[in-house]
Amino acid sequence: MTRLFLILVLLPILAVGQIPGSIAIPTVGYFFDVDARTFRPILGIIGGSTLGDPIDIGASFSSGFSLPDNRHAIAALDDGSSLAYLDFATRPVAIRAVPVTAAAFDYFNVSSNGTTAVLIGTDHRRLRVLSGFPNVPAPVLEFSETTLPQGTLRRAAVNDDATAVLVAISFGDTETIYRWNRNSGFVVLAPSYGVDGMAFINNTEAVYTDKVRNEVHLVHDVLGQPWIQFVAGAEDGILSPIATATGEGEFHVANAASGTIISFDASGHLLRSLVCGCKVSQLSPIARQTFLLTDRPNETMFVMSGTGTQGRIAFIPPAK
Repeated sequence: MTRLFLILVLLPILAVGQIPGSIAIPTVGYFFDVDARTFRPILGIIGGSTLGDPIDIGASFSSGFSLPDNRHAIAALDDGSSLAYLDFATRPVAIRAVPVTAAAFDYFNVSSNGTTAVLIGTDHRRLRVLSGFPNVPAPVLEFSETTLPQGTLRRAAVNDDATAVLVAISFGDTETIYRWNRNSGFVVLAPSYGVDGMAFINNTEAVYTDKVRNEVHLVHDVLGQPWIQFVAGAEDGILSPIATATGEGEFHVANAASGTIISFDASGHLLRSLVCGCKVSQLSPIARQTFLLTDRPNETMFVMSGTGTQGRIAFIPPAK
């Protein structure tokens, strides 16, 4: 009975993410170190975190990202031939092949609840959607140059059910946002000027930012008759918006020019504005309502965590 009790006590600790081989140190999440070509853990808790050493997974990767369950990640092998699905809760780290070809990518976006992800290939002419996280991910959609609208694929977002996709495609001096669903295929949604952030808030609503015009827009009824709502502009503190991220009925906009993260509810109402005091480069989910803002381990790193008025930004000292 005592042994069974200990196992039950330890299970929740293991579930929130640990360094492989240890149950003593919790992790905030994992991030892909482009220099080490593998993942690093962020050890401790928000506000008291340190960087762990690169994890020896037994393979080298060209790109990768962690999932917001604080346990799994997707990575492309160096040769670009296949994708790997990693489980950091096992010892050693479990690696499962994802059955795709020509797997190299340099852009990703995770759906609002973390069940689905969209990847843009390194040639920016191939789009792939994986779904089934956190269990057994599998490719459910794939678009190549012949099936995408003409031009260069720049940004993309997918909803949780993989029933709708938004893409931003440039062609010459123009850029256009398209909506895709199974009934209508790709349909023009709106002209754009420099989309850098795009994400679904839920299955039917999405958000995108225009870094040229310093604007944030909501897209309502994506699956039906979509319409666009202006949310905020330069006068509201939107300055070179480079990323968006969503979760728990909120969406967040990272502003490169001011180093601020401005958060809104799903209707577009302002919730908070946090100053990072850093050069924000991304908004990547690494755990539930926890987002990585920078990713250079030789410099101080920053994360944002929390919802509503309780959000905060914390720093992580450089790796030793």
